[in-house]
Amino acid sequence: ADSETAGERPGRRRYLAYSGVLTNMIPPHYQASTWISAALLHLVAMALVTDRILVLPPVFYKDEYFASYEWTDLQHVRRLVEWREASFLYNPRTQFSADTSFARAEFSDTHVLLASIDAETGGLTQVESYANAIPPVDEGGSPPREKIHDHRMNMWAALTGSATLRDADVVYVGFDDRFELYEEICWYRKNPACQGAGQADPTLAVLYDALSFCEIRDGYLAKERKEKRFKPTYDCKSRTDMFRDVRLMQKERAEKKAEERKAEKEGLGG
Repeated sequence: ADSETAGERPGRRRYLAYSGVLTNMIPPHYQASTWISAALLHLVAMALVTDRILVLPPVFYKDEYFASYEWTDLQHVRRLVEWREASFLYNPRTQFSADTSFARAEFSDTHVLLASIDAETGGLTQVESYANAIPPVDEGGSPPREKIHDHRMNMWAALTGSATLRDADVVYVGFDDRFELYEEICWYRKNPACQGAGQADPTLAVLYDALSFCEIRDGYLAKERKEKRFKPTYDCKSRTDMFRDVRLMQKERAEKKAEERKAEKEGLGG
């Protein structure tokens, strides 16, 4: 469609968007591609839990802007949630009704902050703040996995249980720069399966295995990237589509050869 109306009753559409550009400029997560990827994983999970359309954020990494489709395969994302491009909410074709409501949710290792956003001033109203602390580390140097899961469940409960957020047409989500996203471990493992990986939340681990993420460092270190030239091959969706087509072609060829061998064998037997 050429245009879309947000917040129009009945059947109003509801959105979840990241507040600003997805990046991390503060240690210990400074310029960590794994932190950004884990944050995208969380956003997909939040859109899924709240049954909202995900507005994919722009990404800033190593002095360069990226689109989210350069980080994750949108063909996989669309199987789980609807999505819109980063500029959707600012597009003149996107129309907002007079009673469209906005809200904000901020998450960190220690608290959850929820608030309504005044549509005229942009100020926060009806602010609520709850303690939601990551528990102390265990002997292995990280919190127990079940405690991390409790922390994540509290985040999702805030999104679905708060009337302020539940009734808002657009919810902006933010992550504190020091927020420990233990799901980063999924990107450190050579085995692509994330389930059972260290302190990764088990629910998010299942979601990780249902998605497909790009190898961002390969793109950044390539000569074309250093020359600030954009190449279609850095579109994660295009690359994964290509690999999918190759695998399909290989499968079809193998099946064809199997049929030929079978026919040849039957011919010799006859």
